[in-house]
Amino acid sequence: LEVLEGANELRILLCREKNTGSKKGTSVIAACGIFVNEIIDAVPIDKYFEMFKPNQGGEGGFIRIGLDFAPDGTSTANVKAI
Repeated sequence: LEVLEGANELRILLCREKNTGSKKGTSVIAACGIFVNEIIDAVPIDKYFEMFKPNQGGEGGFIRIGLDFAPDGTSTANVKAI
């Protein structure tokens, strides 16, 4: 995952394949934005974030993020859409 300098938000998009005739593409069915600094400051973390439905409003489900740092400086992360 590429991290751009000055980036502070992780945007998660849940997409579905969309076929219209001979055209193929994707449509976003749920999304959320998470401020990375808030997550890193709270490590270890195991938290649910609410997703929303773009252009429709309303709830889009939840995403669960787990993050922890190991003593050797490495990190582990788990992400599940619910």
